Order: sequence, then C-alpha cells, then structure tokens
Amino acid sequence: MKFRALLRLARIPNVFTAFANVLAGVSLARAGVFTRDDFALAGASGALYTAGMIWNDYYDRFVDAQERPDRPIPSGEISPPAAAAIGGVLLAFGLALAAWHGGWALIVAFLLAATILLYDAWLKNTWFGPVAMGLCRALNVTLGLCAALRFEFWLWLLPLLLGTFTLLITQLSRFEVAGTVPERLRWTVNGLGLLGLFVLPALIWVALEARADALSLCVALAAYVFLLWRGSSPPGANPQA
Repeated sequence: MKFRALLRLARIPNVFTAFANVLAGVSLARAGVFTRDDFALAGASGALYTAGMIWNDYYDRFVDAQERPDRPIPSGEISPPAAAAIGGVLLAFGLALAAWHGGWALIVAFLLAATILLYDAWLKNTWFGPVAMGLCRALNVTLGLCAALRFEFWLWLLPLLLGTFTLLITQLSRFEVAGTVPERLRWTVNGLGLLGLFVLPALIWVALEARADALSLCVALAAYVFLLWRGSSPPGANPQA
C-alpha cells in the first residue's frame, strides 16, 4: 500500500472544507471564542470526512474498475480489505474525538457517520442522495454548534442554510452529468435564487443575535460558497462518483 495512494483515496486536500464547517459552527456558538477542546470537534469532522471518502471508493470499487481504473482501489495500489479497515478506524477515531468533547457531540457525530455510510453504500444513486448530502453538511456544521453553552433557535439557521445549499448544488450537478427536463432544472435554479435572497438578511439577523460582526460573517460565507463552487466535496461523499 502506497502512502501517496492513501492520500488520494482520502481526498486530503478537500478535508479543509470539513474543518471550515465545524469551526464556523464553533465561532457562531461562542461569538468567535475558541477553546482547546473545540478543536477536537474539527478533528472528529476531519476523521469522519476522510472515512467517508474511503468508504465511497470502497463501495464504488466495481464501477470504478470499469470507469475509473486509475483510482487507488481498482488499480491495486490499495486492497479493498485495507481500505475498509482504514475507513473503519477513521470512523471510530472521529466518534472517539466527539465523545471526548461531550455527549451532544457524540450524538451528532454518530448521526453524521450513519448518514455518510448510508449515502456511500445505498443512497448515492437514489432520489434521496442529494438530501443525504445536504444532511451531511448540516450535521457537520451542527457538530461545531455543540460548543454552545445553550442552544437557541437562531443557531440552527447556519446548518439549515448550508445544508439546503448543498442539497440544491448536488441536485444541479446531477442534472449536469445525467441531463434533465427543463422543469426540474428550473426548480433547482429557482431554489438557489430564493436561498440567496434569504441568506443575507438571515445572516445579518444571526450576527446581531450572536453579537458578532455581520460584515465579517457575510464575507466568510461568501468565501466559503466560492470554495464550494470551485469544486470542494461535501463531507462524507464524492459528488463526482
């Protein structure tokens, strides 16, 4: 097994999007104040993300053997049992880090791990696939919200917005690959437009509730959406697979 092949299998360059989700949630929950323990949440997210990438290729190994033979598993650089073992260890490590942070973090991490596995093994090619992808993104942000001393209604806006955005983008990418009827494409594009109209006032309201800098929050979200648009993968899945 080659170390470089393992890095390719885990999609290491994309793991920083998972870190960004959690740290955004922590920042919102504590108005930009971080503690050392909160970085365990980022570690848990990164472990679950890379595990999801590995399990994605494990379940796709037969399709990849025909369509993407250069990937680490079908090329023989990493065996399926080795990939499954590494993916299992990373899932366990992510759950352990979440448990170290606290009970709520463990519950959210468990739900995230379950959604990742369901997506990779079964839901990816079903109509529920984009929903599962959006749920992964929302749960990853919620993992960061576990740093909050107490939950308030406005805290749920960030995972809701980013989860919905991810759902729509995933659906749009499916249309690009497989084609669609104009009505479905119009529905998705209109959904993105409506979401965009809702994002700015919602963020300003959240920033005021959190007593944070609204402009900084808006700029951060704009940068984050730009990174997603440039092709970053949501945690626990590969939208191109």
